Amino acid sequence: MGRKAKRTADPISQGLQKLFQSVADEAIPEEFMALLDQIDAKAAENPAPIGSPPGVEETE
Repeated sequence: MGRKAKRTADPISQGLQKLFQSVADEAIPEEFMALLDQIDAKAAENPAPIGSPPGVEETE
């Protein structure tokens, strides 16, 4: 049978939850967003068929 998560005032759990939330709330760095934009642009130039391994170009 499944166990339910405890909702206690455990200081370690509270600290971990606070740490996780602080990381989740951080903004994505501009350099990373620029890299994602470059990847998207490259993918738009050379679309591969859905399910193809990376590097496989679509043939017509």
